[in-house]
Amino acid sequence: MKPLKSSDLRQKKTEELEALRQERRRMVFDARFNHYTGQATDTAAITIGRRDIARIETILSERARAATGG
Repeated sequence: MKPLKSSDLRQKKTEELEALRQERRRMVFDARFNHYTGQATDTAAITIGRRDIARIETILSERARAATGG
């Protein structure tokens, strides 16, 4: 799994980012579950997913702050 780029994320609509955030949260949950059960094949997926979620949430918070004028 490759990490998402911030420049690509900034081009997406807010609704797309929220859907992508939910998808990444589910992916991290599944990867963590597989790790605990010993079935993990990509051990970096948890870290990459968590960083992707952080990137998405940063962009969403920037947009929310810009919308309120702050």
